[in-house]
Amino acid sequence: MSNDSLEYIDLVYWSPSFMEHKRQDLIQKREHYRTKMFKIMLEIVFIFAIPAVGAFFAYSYLNKAGFPAVVAFIPLAGAFTLSWIITILRIKSVSRKLNDVEKQLKS
Repeated sequence: MSNDSLEYIDLVYWSPSFMEHKRQDLIQKREHYRTKMFKIMLEIVFIFAIPAVGAFFAYSYLNKAGFPAVVAFIPLAGAFTLSWIITILRIKSVSRKLNDVEKQLKS
């Protein structure tokens, strides 16, 4: 390749239209991840509700079966802990991707 063709490639790559196109792509990615965060917020309702309902029924069953309250409380504590672990992992995953896009957008 000659120097002229390399200069042309550099001009095309750094042209205002190319940079604007790249910026628009990054803005679309950012909006995609924001939408995904909203969906995760809805998932969180189910992440907390399903184990809580299951733990409630397990607690009721164990309590009626004559187990001490401390033993019957274990499913509730386990469900609460599991729900928070799942929630934190989901949010960290999407937040990391969103932050990467934000950094690219600023540069």
